[in-house]
Amino acid sequence: MLNERLGINVKKYRKAKWMTQEQLANLSGISLTEIRAIERFRANPSLNTVELVAKALGVQLGAGISK
Repeated sequence: MLNERLGINVKKYRKAKWMTQEQLANLSGISLTEIRAIERFRANPSLNTVELVAKALGVQLGAGISK
């Protein structure tokens, strides 16, 4: 459930910034494969990974998992 919410929000914030998955991967330092897995609810990212993605998207850490 948490992974699904995270994936939905990462994709929503990324698209709102007109950013590709590849651009998000480059900005966050996370692999493209991991970004894709997060958005497809197939990843169990560490807190550090979630923090790096949130920073790259310019959102607060909790924004990725809140409703």
